[in-house]
Amino acid sequence: GVELYAVLESLAGLALDVLPVEPAPAGSRLAMHPRVILTPHSAFYSVESERELRRKAAQNLVTWLATGRPDYVVTKGTRKP
Repeated sequence: GVELYAVLESLAGLALDVLPVEPAPAGSRLAMHPRVILTPHSAFYSVESERELRRKAAQNLVTWLATGRPDYVVTKGTRKP
C-alpha cells in the first residue's frame, strides 16, 4: 500500500483488479487517488477470455479423468493421486 502509493506519484495512472486487502479499507488513500482505477475483478473479461476459460475448464476435466491430475491447477496441494 504505502510503497505503491509512493510509486504512483511518478506514474500517469494505475489500474487494479485485485487489492492486498479487500474490500479496500475505508478512507484508503490508494482507492481514493484520482489516478487509480479499480475494477471489481472483471478487468479480464472479454469474449475471447470467456472462450478460453470454458476451453480450459473442459480440458481440465478430460486430463483429470485420464491422469488424475488437472492441467490448470488453482492451488497446488500435497496430496498424491
